Amino acid sequence: LITGRVLDALGAGWVTNVSRGPVIDESALIERLRDGRLLGAGLDVTEQEPLPADSPLWDLPNVVITPHMAGLTPRCGERLAKLLSHNLRAFQGAGAWKNRIC
Repeated sequence: LITGRVLDALGAGWVTNVSRGPVIDESALIERLRDGRLLGAGLDVTEQEPLPADSPLWDLPNVVITPHMAGLTPRCGERLAKLLSHNLRAFQGAGAWKNRIC
């Protein structure tokens, strides 16, 4: 989804990916991080996980890599349970869906 062309449209700035690794064209991202078109990236996910030891992302000073834990926040389970309970009631016709995608 996020190609080199899309990255170029962002201009100089930071990119954050906490969704799925393949969402961003990693080779295009690395190219833009190296030449300064992007100031930096925060990556909780990468195309290949675990990120290989020889990935150039490890050596880029303008990249922050976290261990694929962006969704694990305090009270995450409690919030997910409330959302599931709410949407089960919506499924039964008792209200509107939350976070509906389609």
